[in-house]
Amino acid sequence: MENNSIHVLSSPETKQTKSPLPANEHFIVAIGASAGGLEAIQEFFDNMPSNGNLSFIIIQHLSPDYKSLLVELISKHTFMKVREAAHSVMVEKNCVYVIPNDKLLSIRDGLLQLTEKRVEKAPNTAIDFFLLSLAEDQGSKAIAVILSGTGTDGSKGIQAIQNAGGMVLVQDPISAKFDGMPNSAIASGYADYILSPELMPEEIFNYIKERPVRPAVEGKPDESYLPEVLKLIEKSCQYDFTNYKTPTILRRIGRRMLQLSYRKFEDYLNFLRESPAECTLLGKEFLIGVTKFFRDKAAFDILRDEVLPDLIRNKKDGDTIKVWVAACSSGEEAYSIAVLLDDLLISMDRNLEVKIFATDLDMDAIEFASKGIYPAVSISELDTALARKYFHYQDGSVQVKAELRKQIVFARHNILKDPPFIKNDLITCRNMLIYMNNILQRKVTSTLQFSLNKGGYMFLGPSEVPSAVRENFQEVNGKWKIYRKIANDNQYNPERFPSTQPYKSPREMRPQSRENTVAKELAEDFKALLTEEFGFAAVYIDKNLDVREAVGDYKKYLSLPSKSINLQLLKMVSPEVSVVLNTALRKVMKDNEKISLHNVRIRGNDSDMGVNIVLKPASRDGLYLVSFSDSRDVLVKNSHEFAVQPTSESAAYIAELEDDLKETRNNLQMAIESLETANEELQSSNEELLSANEELQSSNEELQSLNEELHTLNAEHQLRIKELIELNDDLNNYFRSTEIAQIFVDRNLRIRKFNPAAVQMVNLIESDIGRPIEHISTNIKEASVFADILEVIGKEITVEKEVLLSDGRMSLMRILPYLRQDKSIDGVVISFIDISAMKQRDNILKGVFNSSPNAIIAVEAVRKNSIITNFVVIKANYPAQAVLGMGEDGYVDKNLQDVFPQLLEKVTLQELAAVANENDVIQTEVLLQLQNGAEEWFLLMASKMGDGLAMSLTNVHEKKVAEEKFRRNYHELLKAKDNYRRLNIELEEKVKERTQELSAGEERFRLIANTTSDAIWD
Repeated sequence: MENNSIHVLSSPETKQTKSPLPANEHFIVAIGASAGGLEAIQEFFDNMPSNGNLSFIIIQHLSPDYKSLLVELISKHTFMKVREAAHSVMVEKNCVYVIPNDKLLSIRDGLLQLTEKRVEKAPNTAIDFFLLSLAEDQGSKAIAVILSGTGTDGSKGIQAIQNAGGMVLVQDPISAKFDGMPNSAIASGYADYILSPELMPEEIFNYIKERPVRPAVEGKPDESYLPEVLKLIEKSCQYDFTNYKTPTILRRIGRRMLQLSYRKFEDYLNFLRESPAECTLLGKEFLIGVTKFFRDKAAFDILRDEVLPDLIRNKKDGDTIKVWVAACSSGEEAYSIAVLLDDLLISMDRNLEVKIFATDLDMDAIEFASKGIYPAVSISELDTALARKYFHYQDGSVQVKAELRKQIVFARHNILKDPPFIKNDLITCRNMLIYMNNILQRKVTSTLQFSLNKGGYMFLGPSEVPSAVRENFQEVNGKWKIYRKIANDNQYNPERFPSTQPYKSPREMRPQSRENTVAKELAEDFKALLTEEFGFAAVYIDKNLDVREAVGDYKKYLSLPSKSINLQLLKMVSPEVSVVLNTALRKVMKDNEKISLHNVRIRGNDSDMGVNIVLKPASRDGLYLVSFSDSRDVLVKNSHEFAVQPTSESAAYIAELEDDLKETRNNLQMAIESLETANEELQSSNEELLSANEELQSSNEELQSLNEELHTLNAEHQLRIKELIELNDDLNNYFRSTEIAQIFVDRNLRIRKFNPAAVQMVNLIESDIGRPIEHISTNIKEASVFADILEVIGKEITVEKEVLLSDGRMSLMRILPYLRQDKSIDGVVISFIDISAMKQRDNILKGVFNSSPNAIIAVEAVRKNSIITNFVVIKANYPAQAVLGMGEDGYVDKNLQDVFPQLLEKVTLQELAAVANENDVIQTEVLLQLQNGAEEWFLLMASKMGDGLAMSLTNVHEKKVAEEKFRRNYHELLKAKDNYRRLNIELEEKVKERTQELSAGEERFRLIANTTSDAIWD
């Protein structure tokens, strides 16, 4: 009956939630961690979206003596803002807050509150301190996450979170480096989910989306109705969950309420009262089983390699290996063990019978397991050869082969009530005890211990360590909770099992026939007849001679002590009979056979009577039967008789023995008094030792707390060391690859280190490290390097100059202060950059620059709030200097307004700024006055250059003069053209007039001619 009411996930494959929560939802996630928690925190945030509208508070056990690096380390694993928590700061969404190393953190009204840590050393409870305040402040919107760590911090806090209606997630102990805190949180019963850190983000968003109902009355968790709910379930399906952990039960009720859309617990309780079917379903909700083939493969590897081979080696051929798989759920674990056993028996060539009893409270699970049919994917992790050997494949399913199936007996069994399966070599009971309270845990582990052979093994869940296991078992593997029984405490305890039925194997667990019932009734009637008619009485005693059970009129033969309750048989008879009984009982225990005593005289109320006493081993292991009957009524046959008939001689001998006994008692009393004195001294010493032990325990707690802090600090330092190694590798590779020679000089002016480029550039060798810099013979011709270093250290400035090396190369030497993290100077860094090629190109460019006939001026913009307010002259060639009327010293770094004011009278500052801002171009002619007073024309061209301008002035004066002359001539030509046009018009008019006169004369001539012709012809 593996009634897992919380979800246990371990698969690393998960889809990260990408949908952020609504903006009006604000949940605060508190993450508690200690030793080994840094890696878990990083895995958590690697899978947590940065836009989820959640806030995160990290409570880590930190040393108050060292500054924590958590903020920096976590920032590399999330895009959210990560900051150290400060006092009275409002918790914002999508932010991560880290507890300061020397403070306690709490929250009130959404504001973080910092409190000074106590000075005295004690177990660190910073997680509980914050969770208690978070539960009170945020209620159902509080989420607690418990990660790796030692101790129990967080266990009280998660109870408060649960009671407030919040959510609790605990790291799977298997994935935790230190499982103390996770195990403690799981054992408390207040964990909603047990997950590896990378799976937690998805479950957080799923939880917030579903918001499960909490059984509550008037908003508060209510447990007063719980007994009634459990009684309804027990009445409906015979499941008793009385001693199961209350938070587990409440969560399962809440889950069922959510499925049925009940928001009020009272309404759901009324439904339970009216619906036995729902009671049955709720009971099955408590019995949800989580199992799979070879669950926790590493644990089954230990079974295969260590546990099972040891059991096989200790058996003879033909013997039986008995295994009990308690809480088997759907049977995968039972079949897994069967596969391992069968495979090992074959490989070890042993002939042993295997009997596996697989039991569970859930009959549906038992029926499913008995069929042995599972989805094919369920054995995907099993070795292919083993899968084909023990399973049949059919239509996407697999079925256990008959040879393996017949080794397992599946049966419904209540481990709390039904008699156990005894004399087992291996018992597995995984992930059931964690849901029971301490009383139930002790009862179950006592049952399992009773059922296990000495030398047998117990296999529990990874979060289960009951105290009874520690007392009677040897730990085989602590992580996977595998133990070997070393104490043979198999005494039968009738109070252990409420059931009065005798032990039956699963094959015998069937309804009794009518004949069996009648036989039982006859046996009871026969017992009553013996008691009433023949005065028969008997008692069962254990190996300590204490009476365990009695039947018949035993008061007739035995007398109970009047001053104290002492059930030892020898104290209930006279001293004479006591000697006889003691002797006979020792013989029975030694020889394991029946002994009869005849006519033993026992003092009655009125007179002595003869009694026959029969002593024999009982059918129950460790018990013995002593029967009494009057000597005249009962005759015992076919026994090894040991008759004792007290006589006067034996009475005298007894009296002598009693005198010896009195003397021995006196001696014993003296020894006792002596021992009491010694005991008082030992008790005094013991008290001192207890006091010392308390001090040692307190010191141990302090050391444990300190160890957690040191482990956390060590984890941070390990990461920092890793980063420093990577950084050092980066720097070494940079030094090797760069052509810039660099020399590091300490405050004492000794060479600290240099890179390979410095060897050739400055003539250094490896042995120069540690030598004073002034003792080094360099390739630099100038001897002012040492003075420059002193100037940089003294004035905290940077020196930069060009130096000439002995081989003719030019180098740019830059000396900067070597600054520590606190900005203090601890030496200098000298860099040498080979600028020979650049210098050569610069000379060429300078020659071209100065050889240009045009005046070229380079200016740089002066900005204020990104607005250009002026320009500064940075360079001008020789022709430009002639125009400016000043040398290089006169214009460099001077405002253009001061150096060339007449230019800004021709072109405005705004026009030039537009060129620098918008990458425009200006081309215009300007008339400038030269130094000799003459005015000449220049063509100004300005274009963008960096964050400034390049301006070119080309002398176009002659061209301008020629253009002016041409313009005048052109105007004169235009004037002559105009005069010519007017003359041409006048000539055209005169020609026209003359033409008209000629036309008129020609007409007159024609008329005359016509007239003359007519006269002639006529």
